[in-house]
Amino acid sequence: SKFLDTEDLEKLQVFAVATRRMNQKKANEDGENSSSFVLIGQNADRPLRTKIHQCISRCLPFFRSTTETKRNAGGNDGTSCAIRVERKEKKHIKSSELNKKNERRAAMPQRFKIEDGGYWYTIFALRKERVEHLEAIARLADSLQVPNSYFSYHGTKDKVGI
Repeated sequence: SKFLDTEDLEKLQVFAVATRRMNQKKANEDGENSSSFVLIGQNADRPLRTKIHQCISRCLPFFRSTTETKRNAGGNDGTSCAIRVERKEKKHIKSSELNKKNERRAAMPQRFKIEDGGYWYTIFALRKERVEHLEAIARLADSLQVPNSYFSYHGTKDKVGI
């Protein structure tokens, strides 16, 4: 984040969300035009672009970055460079990249961990009628736009009842 300005970070976030929606087959339902790539770091010099490429390859294993050079019509240098970020096709994602991502994730400090070793939880009671508990959790997760695995439950009695 210290390598990119806020405009480039916003572009990258919007692109990541758009490609995620495209993969979930929800893109273009709202009439959104999603691009297959985004250009960032247009004013960056070579060492800074190198750091951005390294950061993208380490932190975003499902994205590929390349430096794109364009020739300007006017000006003394005649060229300008930008970083093109695009989503990797599934055939390019190797299991070793996924293992590296999982290792990095395990080494990272937990964001929701409390100092005494516990975790942050929101405890609530879910009232449901004639719906199985996993289906109710799936509906809740969809409405909050989070994975089902973010929810845990206890008690196995009365799975379909009130």
